[in-house]
Amino acid sequence: MALTDNNVRIFMSGGLSNSNPDLCLGGEMSTTFFSTPRIFDSILADQTVSGYTDYRCVYINNSSEIDTLYSTDVFIDSEVSGGASVMMGIEPANERQDVYITNASAVASGGFVVMLYDYFTDSNNNILVSHNQNINQWAENFQSSIRSINGLDQVSVTGSYIGTTAYFTVNFIGSSERRYFDSMELVSLSQDFLNVNASLSIQKVLNGSPKLKTANEIASEVVVPANVIFVNTSSSSPIYVGNVLPAEYFAVWLKRTVVAGVDPLEGDGFTIKIRGEIL
Repeated sequence: MALTDNNVRIFMSGGLSNSNPDLCLGGEMSTTFFSTPRIFDSILADQTVSGYTDYRCVYINNSSEIDTLYSTDVFIDSEVSGGASVMMGIEPANERQDVYITNASAVASGGFVVMLYDYFTDSNNNILVSHNQNINQWAENFQSSIRSINGLDQVSVTGSYIGTTAYFTVNFIGSSERRYFDSMELVSLSQDFLNVNASLSIQKVLNGSPKLKTANEIASEVVVPANVIFVNTSSSSPIYVGNVLPAEYFAVWLKRTVVAGVDPLEGDGFTIKIRGEIL
């Protein structure tokens, strides 16, 4: 069954129970979607005199249980001229996690197992990585194992040695781009590692965003949200998000600017459009 408008909706931020557009300042996605067109409040007279900039955060959610919205992008489709101007922004980043193994050069064989949580199936995936004394082949073993997990078929893993420590960089790209993941966790090291006192640690270097990431909450509507890149958008210049899987969501920030001295405009507003492909 193909996606419909009822599957892809704009939800409020501000916590699970929030139903007030004025409190859409980041934080968890609400269970309330926008059934009325108001996102921002009315501009006050003194704000048109001095100028004013404020922010709102909304979530776009694919509530389908089976269908993906492919090649998704978002943009301001239309805007009333002569009033406030609106820019859109996301916090764009691909997930990166690094794995460090001390005293790895002394390991002769064996392997290790790390676990990665799968949001979509609410289950844990164990990733078995067989050791190889050639660091590039060892990284290839890691990459092949993680790519066997559904949706991670384009993750890249590179490896290197610094002294006796092996470093693996895991970049979540391709089909997993711009998506948040929980940190991998160590499940086990084979006895070959334990015999030489090798240890494994995992560091989350970059949080993937905006998909599945909870937006940072701002203290008030005039505080600039951290790490969000705002741009002017249009049908020909949208913000690209990528594939939005069933039950997946992502945060979008809106920046409204009132230029000092502009007269108040009744009926000022804008239209958001979400565009993608269905199969």
